[in-house]
Amino acid sequence: VPYGRSMGYRFAQGSLWSALAAADVEAVPWPEVAGYARRHLEWWWDKPILDPEGRLTVGYGYPNNSVVEQYLTAGSPWWAMKVFTGLLVGPEHPFWTSTPTLPGPVVAPHKAARAVHIRDETGHVTRLNGQAWHPWARGGQASYGKFAYSSLAGFSHAVAGPGLAAAAPDGALMLSEDGRHWRGREDSDEGSIDANGVITVNWQPWDDVTITTSLEAAVDGWHARVHVIETGRTLHTGEGGWCVPKPGHTSETGDSRATATGQGIRSEIIDPAATREAEVIEPVPGTHLYWPDTVLPVLRGVLEPGKHILKSLIYIGTEA
Repeated sequence: VPYGRSMGYRFAQGSLWSALAAADVEAVPWPEVAGYARRHLEWWWDKPILDPEGRLTVGYGYPNNSVVEQYLTAGSPWWAMKVFTGLLVGPEHPFWTSTPTLPGPVVAPHKAARAVHIRDETGHVTRLNGQAWHPWARGGQASYGKFAYSSLAGFSHAVAGPGLAAAAPDGALMLSEDGRHWRGREDSDEGSIDANGVITVNWQPWDDVTITTSLEAAVDGWHARVHVIETGRTLHTGEGGWCVPKPGHTSETGDSRATATGQGIRSEIIDPAATREAEVIEPVPGTHLYWPDTVLPVLRGVLEPGKHILKSLIYIGTEA
């Protein structure tokens, strides 16, 4: 799951599995290690991440300087080579000889990380996230502070400018006093994770606005968000599901439900209480880690001073 900083190191994310081979440490069974390592590299092979001379570019799923931190330079992507540490062991090692296995669906709470990771029935992973932003890093709110992250759908970075398209609220609830300038979760408490894997986080975007957000997932591609909001001011709300590629996409809205499908990936968001309007927006191009141009199902509404409860159901998956 892409999460946190240094995404520009790309497939260095998978270097743990090669390092286990190099150290000859069977932290999990070798067939499982082999599966993780090979599937990770397979995901990268068809991505347009090389320049005409065959060198790694700065970016993630495509060349894009705007989605990396201020410390990355042209040489930084070569940290990705750590994934090849497994070449230190010979071809007879079980890292190479094992038949890869695919773990089954699971909901796995990780309290130290303030997160719950869900592997769905098709093998895609969602991270429900209790951590807050890291303000020192460029893009630290997007990289650390969204409520949900996905191995299938990636995530977007907000850019300066008015409108929800600039805020790019995939995986997030955004708030605004004027409907043009948006604010998401920044600082929050440490949060809690119960025995059923439900994350609860308290945050306060203004002095007179307090929010308790609960996140719960299942292994069928859906997750639920519930926001209990007490506000002393009128607020516009914008909540996003997941982005999908824009070229050739189809979309549908109605009855507080928005759906978008692109390149075989379907994203959907529903307001079960039907208190918000659904639409599909086009985030500013170049804001997403995976795709240069995206569309995003969102729910929008207006809250008057008082107490409100917003519930959203969000889906990401591949079309059959």
